[in-house]
Amino acid sequence: MSNTRAKVDYDKCDIVSYVIPSGKTTVAGYPVKISTTGVEKIAATTDEAIGIALDTCAATATCRVALWGQGRVKALVGTAGATAGKYAKYASDGLVDGTVGGGTTNVQFCGQFLETAAVGEFASLNLGAFTAGVGS
Repeated sequence: MSNTRAKVDYDKCDIVSYVIPSGKTTVAGYPVKISTTGVEKIAATTDEAIGIALDTCAATATCRVALWGQGRVKALVGTAGATAGKYAKYASDGLVDGTVGGGTTNVQFCGQFLETAAVGEFASLNLGAFTAGVGS
């Protein structure tokens, strides 16, 4: 059996450019997470990846990232606030940071925050970006 090139279709992808922080890199085709000043390769199963790097980039370069989900929307942030890269869950006054797995309460996840915001503000939300779970 011979290797074949992976096929791509970027027409339906939400592609965003991020700067790579000092001392970090990305590898094309590898998941990335939000860091303090851009994106970097994930390093553990507990990292909250936002998408796949489309480019291999060194520090300070700009890297294209195909986000999980079905696009970006603005979402109202609830009392607990929103943190870039965290999964967003329903709260009575807006969306707040959520933790996937380990609990016993039903939680409605709506996507993943792409920026940090305070209560009452709007934050960019990667809509429907639920790509994590408990498993092996």
